[in-house]
Amino acid sequence: MELLEKVRVGLHDAGFEVVLFHSLPPFNPNDVPSIIVIDYMLSNDADYKKIAESTHWLSGVSAHCFKSTTATPPFVLLISSALNPSETETKALEFRKGSRTMSSYFRMVPKADLQFDGRVVGLAKEYHTISAKKLLEFYSVYKGLRKGYEEAAKEIAESIESLELEDLVTFHAAQLKDEGTLDDYLAWLYGQVLTSKLLKKVDFVKAGRGVGSSDEVLLGQLKPQQLIPELFYEASFLATLEQTAPECGLEKIQFANMYQSLCEPKIVLLAVSQTCDLIQCKITNDQVLCVEGALTELDVAAEASLLKLTIDQIAKEHQVYRVGQKYFSVDWGGFKDLRTVKIGHLDDRRMWTLIGRMNELYALNIQASAMQAVGRIGLPVVPHYVHYISKISISLIQQNQGRIATKEISSGDVVGIIRPHKANCDIFLPSHIREEMAQLIDVLIALPNALKGIPNAADVSALLRDVAARGFTGKGDMERKIDFKHGLNISRSGERSTKDRPKFAKIFASTAVPALENGDYLEIVFLPI
Repeated sequence: MELLEKVRVGLHDAGFEVVLFHSLPPFNPNDVPSIIVIDYMLSNDADYKKIAESTHWLSGVSAHCFKSTTATPPFVLLISSALNPSETETKALEFRKGSRTMSSYFRMVPKADLQFDGRVVGLAKEYHTISAKKLLEFYSVYKGLRKGYEEAAKEIAESIESLELEDLVTFHAAQLKDEGTLDDYLAWLYGQVLTSKLLKKVDFVKAGRGVGSSDEVLLGQLKPQQLIPELFYEASFLATLEQTAPECGLEKIQFANMYQSLCEPKIVLLAVSQTCDLIQCKITNDQVLCVEGALTELDVAAEASLLKLTIDQIAKEHQVYRVGQKYFSVDWGGFKDLRTVKIGHLDDRRMWTLIGRMNELYALNIQASAMQAVGRIGLPVVPHYVHYISKISISLIQQNQGRIATKEISSGDVVGIIRPHKANCDIFLPSHIREEMAQLIDVLIALPNALKGIPNAADVSALLRDVAARGFTGKGDMERKIDFKHGLNISRSGERSTKDRPKFAKIFASTAVPALENGDYLEIVFLPI
């Protein structure tokens, strides 16, 4: 209770109106709190009946905020103590999902944190002053998309229920005379109808157009998940190997089919001859025009790596797809490798195997790029969007002694994001990383004075080991000395090649921190994945 009292006092001093409950209060839909702080021990010995009651109560709050036109989801701060940190993280995730709280509105703070009360108050202040308004913009888009889709899907279902068999015959006879199969056409048609209906939903369109330049609030704050790669995969491919079964009659050669060579397993072909020509046997020389690509199996143990590879599809000539639980990347080599293959060879399962069928929109883009590459006049300039930071290194460098202390920050996943611009390079960092950097910098700045009067080199080494063992924990508010609010800005003089993928981005913080004696300075290095 002593720690909770510190939190209560800290929040009160920060200007929050705080109400303390020893048990779950009745939910008042007319008075949804902006911040909820919950204290539970997350371990195997915990009282999960009480935890279940809390998650049920919070899920009710989440459901109310989703249905309401005015309520805003509360920011949930779960404070907990547990012997095993990994167990705490797993239990916190279960708590968040059980309470139907979005990750952007949820943080877990372990009581073992030496700056426990300060961190809770700091997260609450950051949310209230910086994140709340911007998060609400994205939450409105989420609500608009969910509600718009549910309404549109219901309308389409009613339309399909009203279909007569004569309508299907009309589609098949009148619209598909020289085209593909009826299922392809109906899937495309209703996909277009869904798009049209979504874009007529006022709440969704209004929310989507109301989002400003606010991505700095979210970038680098949370671990990426596999939802984005899954969406890209579903959008890119119409059929997988399991779906293109011969008994369904889908294994005939058509536009956008992808084939893998059994003789050279790393070679992939995308058929870009038009389906109508293939079906109607209008290709008199028995040759299918294909774009050749190189196949690589991806190591996607880290979700961040899969996310980066997926987003690279936007800027690079790659395609990511999945077969079962394995992910593969196809490098189209600048779309310059065109070849023709006999239809009979593609049908020969001793030579080629059908991987699946690419979404025609993506296949048409590759086809057009290949045609442009054949008849191009100049080369396009590919923009570079984002680099993901995996590690941060902070060093104290003395003019006479060189590098005397270094500390690295790494969570084994994404710890921040570098976004290059024409004139500079922005770095977006999550709040807990900014706090850790501030603590490390405070300790490193104080280190030269601590080393004075210690003539013995062994004593110096012992002192450095002691500092390292303490994890460079220190008190101080470096946010007054370096603006960590929206990340650090790297000027051209401080950055290292961001034209392509940088090996590292380095800045010298000598002008941003209190003056150090004898030309001492701090070096901060951001290492991308």
